[in-house]
Amino acid sequence: MDNSCPNEGRSLGGYRLGPILGRGAMGVVYKGFAPSSGMEVAVKTLRPDLLASGERDRVLERFLHEAAISKSLRHENIIHVLDSGQDGVDVFMAMELVLGRELKEALDSGKPMDLDRIEILFSKVLAALSYSHEKGIIHRDIKPSNILLVDSGNVKVMDFGIARVESSEMTQAGAMLGTPSYMSPEQVIGECVDRRTDIYSAGVVLYQLLTGKKPFQGSLTQIMQQVLSTVPAAPSSVNIRVSRAFDSIIARSMAKERDGRFLSAKEFSDALADAFACAREEDLNDVTVFVDMDATVLDDGTMLASMPAPEALSDLGTRMKELLQKGLDKEFSDCLVSECRKLADDYVNTVLAASGGSMPPADPRLSAVLERDCSVFGDCVLPRVKELILEGAPLPGKSLCLNDRSDWMGCIDIFTALSKTLEDLGRPGVGEALARVVRAELLGACMMYAGHINTYLFSPDHLEITRIAADFMRLDILQWGVEELGGEMEVRQISNQVQMFSGQVLKRVAAAIREFTHGGDMMSRFDVANFMCQIDELIVVAERTLDADGACGYQLSMGREIVIDFIAAAEGLVEIYAAELLGEVSAPDAKLSAFTAKLKQLARLFLFATHLDDEECRTQVLHLAGAVRQSVEALVPVVESVLADAVDEQASLHQNQLTAIWETAESLGWSELNARLLIYMRNEILTDQNKPNQR
Repeated sequence: MDNSCPNEGRSLGGYRLGPILGRGAMGVVYKGFAPSSGMEVAVKTLRPDLLASGERDRVLERFLHEAAISKSLRHENIIHVLDSGQDGVDVFMAMELVLGRELKEALDSGKPMDLDRIEILFSKVLAALSYSHEKGIIHRDIKPSNILLVDSGNVKVMDFGIARVESSEMTQAGAMLGTPSYMSPEQVIGECVDRRTDIYSAGVVLYQLLTGKKPFQGSLTQIMQQVLSTVPAAPSSVNIRVSRAFDSIIARSMAKERDGRFLSAKEFSDALADAFACAREEDLNDVTVFVDMDATVLDDGTMLASMPAPEALSDLGTRMKELLQKGLDKEFSDCLVSECRKLADDYVNTVLAASGGSMPPADPRLSAVLERDCSVFGDCVLPRVKELILEGAPLPGKSLCLNDRSDWMGCIDIFTALSKTLEDLGRPGVGEALARVVRAELLGACMMYAGHINTYLFSPDHLEITRIAADFMRLDILQWGVEELGGEMEVRQISNQVQMFSGQVLKRVAAAIREFTHGGDMMSRFDVANFMCQIDELIVVAERTLDADGACGYQLSMGREIVIDFIAAAEGLVEIYAAELLGEVSAPDAKLSAFTAKLKQLARLFLFATHLDDEECRTQVLHLAGAVRQSVEALVPVVESVLADAVDEQASLHQNQLTAIWETAESLGWSELNARLLIYMRNEILTDQNKPNQR
């Protein structure tokens, strides 16, 4: 998904916002820059105006609570928060910028993790917990999505939003906070928590790392019942490659009674280190090591200073030509382009130092070397790179082949680097003449695409938003290439075309929605369901329609009108989905799959609303988000009422319907509805457990 946004360049709490790093249902994380130092940070935002009025204060309190706790924690395995505050309707938190991916993403990929990596990763998690516990802070929501695998190899624990200070009364007993699959028994029944609560949740994460599976499966109610009463299968019985040495570690960390667990994260870590040592002795670990290294290692040229200028220059030129030939034959990788740039800088500096800054050099030998190398760079290499740029241009609709080069951006980089080098060496205009040719051909290709997409948009064929979004992404890359080649005018033309295309796509989708909501046309229903499955791409299209960069006032106004009209059409869709969901609850032949599918459609419309950040559309966005939320909340008492009298399969169906609603609330950040459903499920479980005693 495209990371550009209308907020890029805007200031929030003094922090200048850059590109989007990630999105959630209730906010966005931007790359930002500190106001005084310019240091790169991550700016996490929250939009409280999207919350229900009764929930707003509690969510804000937790957001700021997370900021306050995280600012007090300084540990290499915990994300550090630098600042927090409120700017208009937006609440923000500025954090250290750490690039990586969530452990959840790694687990969801299904790829097994070798034992050495698990040991390193988990020891860092326990080190973070040990530190926070020493500070009197209980995390209470340890799970894979709150563990960040940093690109550098480090591991960091994050999201202390529901953390509890041991001396604090912020969260009383009885509250339901956390994620059921990773909740401890005391959290499920609403007892007060302590550091052993985190030990339990960490044990669940370790279980999943070792086996690839969560210890408890099923509906929300079933998971909570298992947490209270079921002993999970031993890891070695789930995955035969897991040493039995880990069975006792898991059993103790996940003991139902807190007194049976490790007393501290340090004790857990020490016991785990012994288990890993035992596993190695048993030789059960089949380790696969993947090393990501670039094999190209080049001389850094530190000895050139001792050579006479012509020889030094000739040596630099030879190495440059060798690298350039390698790029022409294979690919211009980032590493190769970077090394070429360095050699080019050394080449220019050597010429300037030897000639006293004057061009051409007075030394005939130096001048001869320079003339020979510039002829190769300008007459041989640049024209060939130009051809590679035109041959490999990611044109919209172009089919890709397995043997196609994948270094188009690298070709652009090396072209601009060589053009600048030739200009610095007194050969201006060589690169610009070729760049003009490239820009003209790329712009011509974009104009041809304009005719193609106009035909496609007005044809009776089903509209594939994913295909169009992919084309737009290619246009983005082309636009970047044209900009790098100095084509400001061409960039504006491409940008305006994309904005126009985006508006046409959104109008076509809105029309299809109205055909369904007003006429009930089944073919339109299929189209609408297809559009909803492509909501991420539809968000990109809407953001492009609102993109003010390079657009005149009239274009921007038209774009807003199109987006507002689409939102109005979407509200009609919410009404139909809400009515159908209520029908699914009471229907005797109701199916969970149909209920879940419609619920997902509503969730996607909420995401669409929350990801649009345009002041002029704010009223309509809030109305759509509120309509979705009210529709989902209205389902809960109806399902609970039907469930009270249901038995056997019908009871199971309605429990699964509540689970689906909870999963929706969890994914969209509706913490109040989330907690309400968990408390309801807990009370149902406790009531069932007490029935035998009452008899």
